[in-house]
Amino acid sequence: MMNCVQDIQEYLEKSDINAYCLTSDFFIVDLKDLAAGKLAAVPFLHDIFEISISKIYRGQVNIGAERYTNLDSTIGFYSPSQMFSCENASGDQLGRVEVEGVAIMFRSSFLTRYDKDYLVQNSFPFFRVYTPSVYELSSSDIDELVHVIDHMKDEVKIRDTSSLEMVRSMFSILMHRIKRILRADVHEVKMHRFQEIACQFEEMVSMNIVKEKDVCSYAKRLFVSKVYLSECVRKATGKSPKQIIMDYLILQSKSLLVQTSFPINEVAYKMGFVEVTNFTKFFKKQVGITPREFRKLTEEE
Repeated sequence: MMNCVQDIQEYLEKSDINAYCLTSDFFIVDLKDLAAGKLAAVPFLHDIFEISISKIYRGQVNIGAERYTNLDSTIGFYSPSQMFSCENASGDQLGRVEVEGVAIMFRSSFLTRYDKDYLVQNSFPFFRVYTPSVYELSSSDIDELVHVIDHMKDEVKIRDTSSLEMVRSMFSILMHRIKRILRADVHEVKMHRFQEIACQFEEMVSMNIVKEKDVCSYAKRLFVSKVYLSECVRKATGKSPKQIIMDYLILQSKSLLVQTSFPINEVAYKMGFVEVTNFTKFFKKQVGITPREFRKLTEEE
């Protein structure tokens, strides 16, 4: 089974999870509740951003094709288009896993200054798909971040006319504090036109990869020529638009192979391949091994 989180509130309601919220695009959730939710073990394609701060997490989290276990004193970042699920490595029910921490789920629309996904990823590089998803933090850094979030919870409870702006301000402080802790400032760049086009292209690819693989279609959506799109993407990334599309196909294919038990032919179908042989050839050309070999390799790790 695989779903896409289109609405944060709907996801939380289906999981029977209570959350602190003032708007439909920002939620604070107890990590223990999130890990024990009804949908926690079901792979989801995120259409949201999520920050997960764990003091204690004795379980397994799957992000794309990566598996993370025993995430004590860590912070994790999950972005739109990344497949996510969590498991209990010990075989117990998820609700019995030892978990202590907090998660924030939000859309870019909550951040008025960064109201596009690519702007969030440019300004806060730890949300980029190709960067590590999980980082170890000191206990003092964890406590500091949780302290800010506790203040945000208190403001949600007050719910007066200034609460929304207070929470937005505190969340902005939280994001920049995380950035400082991770020393990620060096990765932020002031975007030129070609970089903005490239980022918008990559964002579109990440959300439409199964439905659309033609570079011309993306150029039309961006109101630029195919040649100009290629120039922008190459200048910004060093890769062709076609290669970016291939990269995302592989990322999502690996996620399905790791996080689901779908047969290879079904994975091929979900990735838009009519013939499984074509999918196998494509995957082996890009990765060096077949989908079946890749799945077996990850199961042995």
